[in-house]
Amino acid sequence: MTKNTNKTSLYAEGAGIAQAVDGAIATVVTNVFQGDARDRYVQRYRQKILERLKSTWIEGVLEHSLQDAEIIELELEDVSHLVDRSLGRDLQTKDILSGSHQFVEIFDRADQALLVLGEPGSGKTTMLLNVARTMLIHAQANPLYPVPIILNLSSWSNKRRKSFEEWLTESLKSAYGIPSKIARLWINNDDLALLLDGLDEIKQQDQESCIKSINRFRHEHSLMPILICSRAADYKALHTHLKLQGGVSLRPLTIQQINTYLSRKGNDYAAARWLLQNNSKLLELSQLPLMFNMILQTYQRTSVREVALVKSVNVHSNVVFRVYVAQMHKRLSVDHSYSLAQVNRWLAWLAFHLSRNEKTEIDESSIGGWFLDEEGLSTFQILLNLFQSLLLLGSVYVIGRAVQFKITPA
Repeated sequence: MTKNTNKTSLYAEGAGIAQAVDGAIATVVTNVFQGDARDRYVQRYRQKILERLKSTWIEGVLEHSLQDAEIIELELEDVSHLVDRSLGRDLQTKDILSGSHQFVEIFDRADQALLVLGEPGSGKTTMLLNVARTMLIHAQANPLYPVPIILNLSSWSNKRRKSFEEWLTESLKSAYGIPSKIARLWINNDDLALLLDGLDEIKQQDQESCIKSINRFRHEHSLMPILICSRAADYKALHTHLKLQGGVSLRPLTIQQINTYLSRKGNDYAAARWLLQNNSKLLELSQLPLMFNMILQTYQRTSVREVALVKSVNVHSNVVFRVYVAQMHKRLSVDHSYSLAQVNRWLAWLAFHLSRNEKTEIDESSIGGWFLDEEGLSTFQILLNLFQSLLLLGSVYVIGRAVQFKITPA
């Protein structure tokens, strides 16, 4: 009897163990599938950002601007004294600027925490996009590599006393369509690489609060790669320094570099060479890569006689912008239903709304609400196709063929 009872107990115990084991296996299997589903969900948004970065910023802006490019080396100046390096190892200036002249490697030598300063049009955004392109390649090959994110700080505001993390979460949603829960997951895991432009475009009274908020964020996320661009004068006027690992400033082109480049190009840029030789103000402006590009585009294959007919010697940047727009209208327009005067009015209108809405880049989706009807939106699309350019707070930034600027330490 005892024997049978023991046998029955053993059977019951065995059945219980089997149920427990089966239940555990079922739980594990369920968790695996749920985990896979979550991973696939997150990966879809990761892929969405990488595709957006490639199509909009790399192919649409950087590579389009570097077609038929020729390299002109820009010098870097060390401004590491303008950052607070208390969060990382003590890097020496020579460690950042020595070695390869590739900007992305300078970024790496700064432990991927770098401030980039320069004058308007000095090439800061181009350098940022070069870093983005390299990071994109790594992120496409390695699913564990941080997701590179390009954002403009101009939308920052301390009216609601928001933290930088809150601003970042909102910006990922508005700029890339990333749900808040995924954005917070990426932030918590340091799965993002932040490429931030336009610190100087924040309202002046809010710039200090933005830097302080970034610094607090850096205390919790010091491993997250970050590159921040700003105009030099605006940043130097601030009392608070960013907690980063290095700082560099882009130096203007030298007169010798400009003359050497134009001499090599021969007759194609004879008019530009004559103009710069006879106009010291424009020569000074041409030391900014943006203005030099625009001058090259404006006066390419223009005769010296045509330029010499201009009576005033006070040719300045506004004239170059007007001539540039006219040249682009003539060269690139495939639809002449819009006159040059109409195009200029539309550009001024768009610049006004960019400034009012605190935006620095523009596309159909971001400004569709500004237009009252489909005809207005259609007109905007024609303008985009016509100029292939970015409109940054009233300035026409060239995205057509351009000179590529490579970095070299001073």
